[in-house]
Amino acid sequence: MRFKFETRRHGRCLAEAEHRGDQVVIDIWWDQNTDPKRVEYLLHIKDLPLPKQIPEGGALQDAVRIAVNHFETFKVKDGDDFEFHCSRITMRWDGKLYNKMGG
Repeated sequence: MRFKFETRRHGRCLAEAEHRGDQVVIDIWWDQNTDPKRVEYLLHIKDLPLPKQIPEGGALQDAVRIAVNHFETFKVKDGDDFEFHCSRITMRWDGKLYNKMGG
């Protein structure tokens, strides 16, 4: 699932999230018009809600908010890979995410 968002540090960005087994992989791209850059987040989310309590799209959006919170808060560089073990209380980014159709 793809999301568009904007941060003060990186401007307009694109995030793509997908489940891979028991983890969520999020790729974030920025500087797409000049020199595209990418970072990858691998999230292992613990104490998940019971199945079917949160639809797939909602779960992926929640995972993207965790990754974007780190992406905006800390300096990252092109090619960085991060792996996190998260829970329900992990800090989420509170900005606007726009679902980009076709992903």
